[in-house]
Amino acid sequence: MPMINEKIGNLTEYLAKTNDRFDRFDQRFDDVITKQEENADSLATRLDKLDGFMNSMMSSLGLKPNPIDHAQQPLLNTKPPSNPSRSPYLAKHTAGLTKSKLEEFRHYLSLVNPEVALLSETHWNSGFAPKFKSHVHILRKDRPNRLGGGVAILIIKSLQFSPITHNPPDTIEAIGASILFKNNQHIDFTSIYIPRANCETEEIEAMLDRSNPYLLGGDFNGHHPLWESNATVNKAGKSVYEALINDQDACLITPPYLGTRLDPVSGKASTIDLTITAASIATSAKITLGPYMGSDHLPIIITLNASVKHYTSRPIAWAINEEKWPAWNKRLEELLKSQNFSEITDPATATTVFTDGIEASNEQFFRRTSPSCRATHKGPACPWWDEECKTAVKEARRDFREWRDSPISPTKREE
Repeated sequence: MPMINEKIGNLTEYLAKTNDRFDRFDQRFDDVITKQEENADSLATRLDKLDGFMNSMMSSLGLKPNPIDHAQQPLLNTKPPSNPSRSPYLAKHTAGLTKSKLEEFRHYLSLVNPEVALLSETHWNSGFAPKFKSHVHILRKDRPNRLGGGVAILIIKSLQFSPITHNPPDTIEAIGASILFKNNQHIDFTSIYIPRANCETEEIEAMLDRSNPYLLGGDFNGHHPLWESNATVNKAGKSVYEALINDQDACLITPPYLGTRLDPVSGKASTIDLTITAASIATSAKITLGPYMGSDHLPIIITLNASVKHYTSRPIAWAINEEKWPAWNKRLEELLKSQNFSEITDPATATTVFTDGIEASNEQFFRRTSPSCRATHKGPACPWWDEECKTAVKEARRDFREWRDSPISPTKREE
């Protein structure tokens, strides 16, 4: 019996250890299953995004894409705001916005009147300071030591914004601005130019890493079948494509085969000017091409379903009455004397006392201006733009369309 009891005890101890091992195995198995589910969800989201890209490409080729099972799609916040206002924005590869091209661009800017204009390859330098009547806020980044390149952002004068500090590598030129929209939401706009098409995937991902919704537009010099047919993939195109696949929030809103640039020799169209936005504003965005303006790149008009926050009124100021200046000075002197202003040695205290005295004198003798007058942001028309200018531009654009349709026609070249 003692031997049997000992064996039973050993067996009981062994069974307890075995059960403990099974418990640890079950826990590890549950952890593995949970990790696999997380990876599956992430992979499904990326595959759904790739499926959308492929369907878009098939539609552009005239093929009928397979219907997407929306029950399996991750939900995005795509509901437009109530009573939305569609605001136009302009992305323009200027290819040298020098004095000879500046006047036509100013006129076009006054016609479209975009809230924001993104410019790439401006060819500006420190000695050239262009001005625009309606877009008085100009953020620019010029090449400091050599000609060419440069990016800029033009912002209409009634918008509230703050500059964005980008520190891109030498392969990228970029400048940004965070603009205030209604509901105190900011959208980050960035103008980008990649001159040698040699950027890395990580560099594009860094440009897309924003805490606010964003719009990134400019000349990427990237080629890829995702946005142009029969394209030979180059390094910039591959980097942009991989960045889009890796970032689930990034959406390319440039339609396939948009044809933003026409080769001056062959007339062949290519799409190297791209626009990437956050998913929250991509679904309501609309993008179209603008008219020919003397450059091999066409302007791009982008419309967002978002309401910018304009200055609703002029800043409140004091309406000064010259006749009351002597009384105003006398009252200020009395207020300062009552506070022993001449004996105050602390600068902060002296500033407060003096400011309070000025405010008190203003309240007694002057009145505040009314804030009800709304500030306008549309610049005046150009008085020099006459019928002769209109006719010249119209004929130039007509000739451009004819050349685009038959660029190597001997008849057209002789004409």
